[in-house]
Amino acid sequence: MGRVLVIKKIDVAGRAFDFDEMLEIEVEPYKCPYCSEKITKEQLVQCYKKYLKGRILANFNANVDEILVYLNKYRKDYHLNTCLKKAHFITQVATETKFLSSLEEEFYYQSHKITDKFSEEEIYLTPQNINKYKFLKVIDENEYEENKNLQDYSEFSVNAAYIYGYAKKKYEFNLSDDKKIKILIDSHLPDEKVIASRMYYNNFGNQGKKSFDGYRYRGRGLMHLTWKDNYKAFGRAYKDLSFENKNASLIGEENITRDTDRENIEGNYDLLSLPIYAVQSGVWFWAKFRKVSGLRPPEYAEKDRIMDVSYSINGGINGIEIRKKILPLARKAFKVYDHYAKTYEEGDNEQKRMVKKNLELISFDHTEKMKNYSTKVNGDENALEILKQIFSTEKIRK
Repeated sequence: MGRVLVIKKIDVAGRAFDFDEMLEIEVEPYKCPYCSEKITKEQLVQCYKKYLKGRILANFNANVDEILVYLNKYRKDYHLNTCLKKAHFITQVATETKFLSSLEEEFYYQSHKITDKFSEEEIYLTPQNINKYKFLKVIDENEYEENKNLQDYSEFSVNAAYIYGYAKKKYEFNLSDDKKIKILIDSHLPDEKVIASRMYYNNFGNQGKKSFDGYRYRGRGLMHLTWKDNYKAFGRAYKDLSFENKNASLIGEENITRDTDRENIEGNYDLLSLPIYAVQSGVWFWAKFRKVSGLRPPEYAEKDRIMDVSYSINGGINGIEIRKKILPLARKAFKVYDHYAKTYEEGDNEQKRMVKKNLELISFDHTEKMKNYSTKVNGDENALEILKQIFSTEKIRK
């Protein structure tokens, strides 16, 4: 139901006409003028400015203009048509894509931080492995009559994370109890294919570690679509989505999961790293893919709940601290505070109720929960100022 105007008297050409009974006329709900505005580069910079440095800034500038073309083209049909939805969407994009600098997931995880992913894998220091991995070096302080280079260290091993992970700095470990035999691991780049395959396997359609499905179906697009089942879901839906000039290689489960170069793990799935398909997969995931606890991300966005939106997108709370920092900036950039103030002033009773409910949540420190996760959220000072104005106005009216 829209707003209801109650009319008791009408003045026409200086003459007043009174009604014996109140006349009620239903009108359209208040429409915020900011909700329909396009998403701009300036707004994105306002949200991401603190993080736009070096390589991230360079990649952001390389991607942003083309992404905005498609994002604004599709936003009305994919629930990016209000201030709140735009603010929350851009907040999620920040952490999923490293502030629009990476449209596909990277696996530059430092070795010591991913040892749990390789807990059952050891690399033994055989002559073959030492020769294969040039960044490995055994330091042996024992004295032998024979040449040290001929000694066999095959009984010793290291967690495979130190071989496949990103060694940003040198690692040194004692291999013997007397500390006379050590291994030195020099800095080296990660093997992203191996790491991805240890992170995403035997779940959601992905096969085992050796299938390399984890790398094949790694995160891509604005929402970093991940797992084979989710790629297949996008392929099934793609034909009927309201995008012009669809790419036939993405239509259907078989097409989107097809390898074009199996040896190098390349295929149609890589298309989601291109700006147009990154946006298409992103807005589909946001607006149409799935419901979590009965609602989709745009519906949680209208409630202004960072935890619910984040869980709906990420399936957990990865990057939640960054998301919480970005959201207040996004509220300002996308005029959410003005939206709240104006909607409460001009809106109908239901609109006023929703504004007040949202403000009473986000204005103060609170804990948000979803499934088995929870996070503490700091109060939003700008929201609190609007809430104070509302209470002041209500007090005056009373």
